[in-house]
Amino acid sequence: MKKIFIAWKKSCTRSENIAKHFGAQNIFICPFDSDRKVINKIARYIVSVFITFYSLFKNKPDIIFSLNQPPFLIITVYIYSKIFKAKFVLDSHSAAFNDPKWAWFKFFYGIIASKAFFNINTNLYHKRIVESWGGRSFVIGDVPINFTKKYPLYSVSENSVAVVASFMFDEPLEEVWQAAKLVPDIDFHITGNYKKANKKLLEDKPSNIILEGYLSRENYLSLLLACKAVVALTTRDYTMQMGGYEALSLEMPIVTSAWEILRESFGGGAIYVDNTPESIASGIIRIIKNNENYKHQISNQRKIRKEYFDGVCREITNLFNNM
Repeated sequence: MKKIFIAWKKSCTRSENIAKHFGAQNIFICPFDSDRKVINKIARYIVSVFITFYSLFKNKPDIIFSLNQPPFLIITVYIYSKIFKAKFVLDSHSAAFNDPKWAWFKFFYGIIASKAFFNINTNLYHKRIVESWGGRSFVIGDVPINFTKKYPLYSVSENSVAVVASFMFDEPLEEVWQAAKLVPDIDFHITGNYKKANKKLLEDKPSNIILEGYLSRENYLSLLLACKAVVALTTRDYTMQMGGYEALSLEMPIVTSAWEILRESFGGGAIYVDNTPESIASGIIRIIKNNENYKHQISNQRKIRKEYFDGVCREITNLFNNM
């Protein structure tokens, strides 16, 4: 049974690891970077559709795993599956449910999700939505990652945290900036393409915020391991934090937002904050002061989540075996 996983991204840790666990070949499609101009985005989507069809015709998969966004990707996968009788699986990131720019597609998304062999959702709330559409769903929030390589530690000060960011609308970065001002003796290493950030935010950057930019995978993981904790925040409920589960797999303590989905994944290995500057600063201080305790807690939590994930994998494998 041939399986592939298609994502319209340069890379995606979640896609890579789901593919690895289910024996699928990863295919990342990102023909060129587009800026925010609508015409450039449209051009990229059109080219991506043609590359996706070509990849599907070339590989002739029995099972197609697909990221559930952007909509044009799953439309392409759905059309191919209908014509060539392949089964498809949607790995459902939360943006398809709560990102305003995809709201127009939600009705059609429900139809396609109901036709999928099954859906993978990050939380029970979205699973129930998919099931209300008539679809089958499994909940996989955090995907265990086996980091076998030893990474050289990044050069950081003794009291440093890594803030995993993509400079998207749901990240409380202004509050992070204010939190940094409250704890000037702690360095905040911000990952991600800061060119997307608001110009005023960059002009107001305190001296203890270090903008790392987009790092190579090796440097990114080295930075996380060198810091006392990983900070991964969101203002949106039902949103999994990829930086958080990368930290979980590295057994690094986490500071994250106080949403139920994140509490379930990270348990006692994280401190949960309400996204205000005072709460973020307080959480970071606590996790640095009690670092060894949180390292112990996150190690235990990793084992718990691995057991849960293995159980879901067995259910999905049985589904494939009984096709």
